[in-house]
This record gives sequence, structure tokens and C-alpha cells, in this order.
Amino acid sequence: GTHAAWAAAALSAVGVWGVLVPLGVMLYLWRRSALLFNDVKFRSIFGFITDGFEQNYAFWEVVVYGRKLLIISISAWPDLSRPAELALYQVVGVAAMLLHYAFKPFDNRSGELLDRVELYGLCSFLLLVTFMQVVLLANPSSEYDLLPVLMVCGILGMASVIMETHTSVLRFYMSLCLAGFFTILGVMYWVAGGIDNRQRTALMILGFALVLNACYIAWLCVRVIRGCGEAVAEG
Repeated sequence: GTHAAWAAAALSAVGVWGVLVPLGVMLYLWRRSALLFNDVKFRSIFGFITDGFEQNYAFWEVVVYGRKLLIISISAWPDLSRPAELALYQVVGVAAMLLHYAFKPFDNRSGELLDRVELYGLCSFLLLVTFMQVVLLANPSSEYDLLPVLMVCGILGMASVIMETHTSVLRFYMSLCLAGFFTILGVMYWVAGGIDNRQRTALMILGFALVLNACYIAWLCVRVIRGCGEAVAEG
């Protein structure tokens, strides 16, 4: 139509700057990864891309960039239905988590802190997308649409309580609160009935995911501030 020229220009720009340039950088760093630890000049030029990664995964920032490109492309893809969009987000999140588990590319200092930060971020993204999928696709007039989700979450919460019995007290009580939260939601959903109450339950599930994402951001900020304070104290 009238926007064909603009669409062609946008696709060309995405192809060059979103695909070709990152792949070229990835190939260049992969072939010269040894220079990052032996050549000060090379490290000063490309350190902003490779800092925080292990030597064998100096190119991993390009993988992260590819994940972001996929998410943006899915959100901007025309004529994509909401269920298909959420499902594709879920696929990207699961694939990113599997890649992270398989390689753990970040620096292992401070007890693999960077790997844990990335893992928690991927879990938060996947949890939010999954709960959005459940809430937006569930039928409030049905008595059983959300009940299996609540039951599974409650079972996972109870399983985490059992697994945390031999770890810290804080994690144990956090897991206990998680199991109790979904158990109460399940009882409310089953006993209260009614479309309005089911919609409130769905919104509470979505709110729970948003609160967890906010807690992740707060935890990340605390860790960064604490790390900066320790670095200043040591200096």
C-alpha cells in the first residue's frame, strides 16, 4: 500500500542493524576472545560488550540482543492475535532460560551472582507472560478455567516448602507464604463463585506477578548498591 516504501526501509534497517551487525560482532569476538585477557587496547575497545561474561562466552551480549530483537519483533508484528503473541513471548522466554541453564555465560565471581540475576530476570519475565496468558485467555463464566492453574501453583508452592526445610528460615517462610497465597486463591475461586469473583481472582494472579517483578527490580538495585559500596570500601 502507501506505506510499502517505509516498510521496506524499516525491514532493511532491521536486517542490517538488528541481524548482520550483531552477527558480525559475535563472529569477530568469538575468533578473538583470547585477546580480551591479553590485549589491553582490544579490551578497552570491546570491554563494554564483553564485560561480565566468561572468556568463552565473550560474544553472549549478542545473544541477549537477539532475544530483545525477537520480543520487539513479536510486539510489532502486524495482524498477530493476542493469544499468538503471548505464546511466542512464552517460547522466547523458555528458550532463553534453557540456553542460560545450558551455558551459564556470566562471570562466576560472588557465587555466580550475575548468572542468578539473569536467571531471576528470565523467570520474572516468563512468570508475568504466563499469568497474562492465563488471565487474558481464561473465561470468567467457566468454573474450571483458572482452577487447574491455582492448584498447580499451590502444589509448586508446597513442593518448594518441602525443599526449603533444610535451607534458610527466610526462604522457608517465603515458600510457605507462596503456597498459602495460592491455596487461599483456590478456595476463594472455588467457594465464592460468580463471574465478578473469578475476575478478581484473575486480577490478583496478575497483580502477584507484577509484585514479583517489582521485588526483582528492588532486589537487583540493592545488590548493585551493596556491590558499589563494597568496591568503594575496598578501594
